[in-house]
Amino acid sequence: MATNTADKSVNDQKLKGMPPASKITESLPGRSRGSLLFKRSQNGTINAYFRYRLNAKDTMISLGQYRLSARASGLILSEIRDKAAEMALIASEHGDVKTYLAARTAEEKTKRQAVALAEKATTQQGSFEELLNAYTEDLTARKKVKAEEVERLFQTHVIKHHPDLMVRSAKSNTGEDIHLVMSALLARKPKGRGIGKAKAASTDMRSTAASVHRYLKAAFNYAGKAHLSLDRDVSNSKIFDICVNPATRVPTLANTCGGQTESLTPEEFGELLRHLDTLPLRETAICKGLIYLGGQRMEQMLRVTWEETHNGLWIQPVDATDWLRFSAGVS
Repeated sequence: MATNTADKSVNDQKLKGMPPASKITESLPGRSRGSLLFKRSQNGTINAYFRYRLNAKDTMISLGQYRLSARASGLILSEIRDKAAEMALIASEHGDVKTYLAARTAEEKTKRQAVALAEKATTQQGSFEELLNAYTEDLTARKKVKAEEVERLFQTHVIKHHPDLMVRSAKSNTGEDIHLVMSALLARKPKGRGIGKAKAASTDMRSTAASVHRYLKAAFNYAGKAHLSLDRDVSNSKIFDICVNPATRVPTLANTCGGQTESLTPEEFGELLRHLDTLPLRETAICKGLIYLGGQRMEQMLRVTWEETHNGLWIQPVDATDWLRFSAGVS
């Protein structure tokens, strides 16, 4: 038969001496603060509860198992009393302890999930350097001729000279940051070239700066939607979260259209075409092809073999759904 003993001062000796199926209670300090209840089961374990009155009924909240020895699991008496005091405070302020604890547990879970999501987002957030590298890697994967040039320009004129900006998240970059990069580039002098470092041409860095600026705009445009690509697995890709392209805030450099050019008059151009007609057939086709393309896509043209021409047409795939055709003048 279970026994119930009320004691204002429970101690370890009394708890360890409890017979099976017995109870001991200890009133908490203060008026109507509830009590601490210990129950010993038939197998010898002692469980502690906070007991209080709610809506005229006794209600119990489990506090845990009392630790009977140093090697056993559970809580020591002082820890149980601390938990009971916490429950008593909750009861006095909120009434229903179980409802309050359930709401607090749910809130803590929501906070943990929010922290985990924030940490994951921080881990996936790409830096400025990672943005530049991602763009050049994309160009390389798509076999773009300019991939090596873009990578060289970024490494030489951006990444190398601005290590502090490179480690910052890409989305934190502003127009002022891009202006800093461009201003520093324009202030540098061209390097010597070739064997023996021949003296550089007496030009400034405006043409190079214009190229870097153009590729920075393209890189930020790419980064704004790279993580949404449907053509590849982006589950582990860096997220750059670019909402506003900072490079577009910096005005484009004026008068940087390219190198020295020379225009032909209609008469001169006609003479050139007549001269080309006197060349062997294939040489004529090559020269006229360059003219028809306006001097563009020359590297792509050089990679084309004669076997890729058919019935006087050069067929060059641009992508999976588009084809570029023009007359090569080859029969």
